[in-house]
Amino acid sequence: MVGRTTRLRWYPSMYNTFTRYLIFRHIGLGVMINMFVNSLCYLALLYVLILPMLIHLSLLQIMILVQ
Repeated sequence: MVGRTTRLRWYPSMYNTFTRYLIFRHIGLGVMINMFVNSLCYLALLYVLILPMLIHLSLLQIMILVQ
């Protein structure tokens, strides 16, 4: 009887730790994906902001060279 109760008490704790581990891993994966997406968006934003400036500068250089 004692062994059965301890076993019944032991299983949910193991299950809880397992689910907690899975949730934690899932959250970690989500955070990693989120960081990756954020970095991609940030790079795209930088690209969009910097590329016109670079094109403008290169056009100015070409105009100066042509003159």
